[in-house]
Amino acid sequence: SLSKPMIIFKLITQTPIGIDGAVLQYTTNDTVWTNVGTISDGIKWYNDGGIVAGPGNQTINPQGWAGSIDSGWVEVRNELDVLVGAPYVRLRLAFASITASSEGIAFDDIWIGERTRTVLVEHFTNSGDLNCASQNPALNAIINNNPLDVIDVQYHTNFPGDDPMNIDNPAGPSARALYYGVSSVPFTIMDGDQFKDATFLFDQKTLDFRKLQDPQFDLDLSSNISGGVLKVTAKITAKDTLMNKDVSLHIVAIEKLISSITGVNGEVLFESVMKNMLPTPAGTNFVQDWVPGDSATVVQSWTMENYFDINEAAVVAFIQNNNTKEVYQAATNDSSTITTAIDKLLFAGESVLDFVVYPNPTEDRANVAFNMIITEESQLKIHSLIGTLIDSFEIPKGTHALTLPTATYPNGIYLVSVRGKGGLLVTKRMVIHH
Repeated sequence: SLSKPMIIFKLITQTPIGIDGAVLQYTTNDTVWTNVGTISDGIKWYNDGGIVAGPGNQTINPQGWAGSIDSGWVEVRNELDVLVGAPYVRLRLAFASITASSEGIAFDDIWIGERTRTVLVEHFTNSGDLNCASQNPALNAIINNNPLDVIDVQYHTNFPGDDPMNIDNPAGPSARALYYGVSSVPFTIMDGDQFKDATFLFDQKTLDFRKLQDPQFDLDLSSNISGGVLKVTAKITAKDTLMNKDVSLHIVAIEKLISSITGVNGEVLFESVMKNMLPTPAGTNFVQDWVPGDSATVVQSWTMENYFDINEAAVVAFIQNNNTKEVYQAATNDSSTITTAIDKLLFAGESVLDFVVYPNPTEDRANVAFNMIITEESQLKIHSLIGTLIDSFEIPKGTHALTLPTATYPNGIYLVSVRGKGGLLVTKRMVIHH
């Protein structure tokens, strides 16, 4: 039932480096054992890529923990996403030694559960800049391929030239650029102080390290739109003791996707575009001590304007330390994101068919996950926005998920529909961008 599983435990090793060591492995069939993670990921994960003894029956570049840890227990962390949906799993810590000396490995305090941090990426861009056109797709791909772990806000600046999305909403990008000292684009910031550099340097490993860290706050977000007025309620609850901290809660109205304009640089898809920051770009400030369980609730309203498509409206919120600039936690109300949709799909007993398409936007293929086992043969159909049937796929009885080949589809927005029991038609949007 975990959608973002991770493992944490404490470790001590006392072995000759490169000779003896230990590795964590999993199996889903009691036959094949596979390493959990590699030497390049996780937090304090494997530190040796050539353990001669070959823990866990490894024969090629055996990885694991080796050497002597003089500082006592070390906490190690890694994700277990490869095991999501597996009906049966076993884990083992395998140790191997070919020396006769007194040595070994100790482990304690093993915890397996859900990652609770949502990482915030703030991106500064401009629709007239050629570097943005070349670097934005890679950044968007990382964000869209990790929908359970990261959300983003993209600020369109007035430099190096005019940008229609900045002209509509200039205050937020200007204030955030000043706050961080950003003077050129494209420029990307992760959780305030965890990554702050040129966009092309941001990668999956940077995100993976941050998503394994515990947040200092919980952040619950809800919203509604009535008569063109957006009302947002955000509640922050401390998880750690934080003394005399100057923090601000930021609430950001965004437009998830703008596809109706073309930038001077040739870009045709603009994601997570900032529309307004409530009540102002300064946010709502708190200067106080926090102990676990302390909470505060903020309610903000805004008469919505300058949206290209009001159906793409969403809200992002985050809590930030104004001295260090670290973002403690982030959240979104976007019910169409995988973050919300997959959480919903995990609940058993759903009686109404629902599904999610991810990653979205996508390039060569898209995954479709249903909230229930399909109990009778059905069809999935893909239409253009003007209603032209593009493709159709048979959904066999017993299906829970399927993959759509989209490499030959032209760039654009498509409607994916499946008819459930009682004739109810469920439709989702899919964006193709090669």
